[in-house]
Amino acid sequence: STNAETAMKNLEEKLAKQFAEQAAEQAASNADLQKQIDAVKAASEEAHGFAPLVIALLNHAGHHALKPAALDISASLPHDVPLLKDEELNALLITCADAAKSAEKAGFDGIALNAADRSLFGESLAAFHRDGKFGGDFDDRTRFLRDCYTAMKMVVSDKLFFTIRLCLSDGIPQPDGWGMAFEDLSAPDLYEPALLLKILQTLYGVELVICTIGIPNINWMCEAEAESPLLRYSRLCTCVAMLDSDMQQNVQLIVPELDCEDIPFANLAAGMIEGEFASYGGFSG
Repeated sequence: STNAETAMKNLEEKLAKQFAEQAAEQAASNADLQKQIDAVKAASEEAHGFAPLVIALLNHAGHHALKPAALDISASLPHDVPLLKDEELNALLITCADAAKSAEKAGFDGIALNAADRSLFGESLAAFHRDGKFGGDFDDRTRFLRDCYTAMKMVVSDKLFFTIRLCLSDGIPQPDGWGMAFEDLSAPDLYEPALLLKILQTLYGVELVICTIGIPNINWMCEAEAESPLLRYSRLCTCVAMLDSDMQQNVQLIVPELDCEDIPFANLAAGMIEGEFASYGGFSG
């Protein structure tokens, strides 16, 4: 009994020491990051006369980690890759909340989830064939994303605002794609993306949206097919304009610069902004 009590006491002391060390490391990291953020704002203030908003982008590269459909129809990827369980997705909610707390302590002005295609947050939106509470109909497919925002909102102050990097249409034909029409398998349909943004705006104050589109090739990672830059920009601008029409200027849309040297992005972005299809244009990594 005495040996067991001693062992338990030693374990408690060891864990307490580890937690204290981790807390100290996190505090030091936040302090360093705060200095970097302050330096960026000061440099911008001096060069341009204003301090920018600095946003932390949370990403999870969980491509093919959530829904089974892509694995079933892909000839290039293994079929025995284990999918994340609902319990593991629930644990990620806590991770998002912890990241949001750290971002606020470090001095970030806002926080965004990367729900572009080929990311866990983005792929969850097209989990039509997933069993459980995170797959199936619209409510269940958007549950994971909404729960992440809820978890973050519960632990940060009102000073930290929320935004999103969202894939408007992944280019994958139904019944496996997000933001795609069921009638015309090659056409985008922005009903669900617009509905999701209206929910995020109402519940979490999301008003700034970095718009992206997907690569219409489910085997892109192993069998990359080059898509014409003109076609890709055309798809992006069409989707942004469709979303803008649906949202009626209730959100600020950002057109990102794609990796293309042949098309003058400045002119394209200026045209989108002048036509009131987007609010901003700029690089998005």
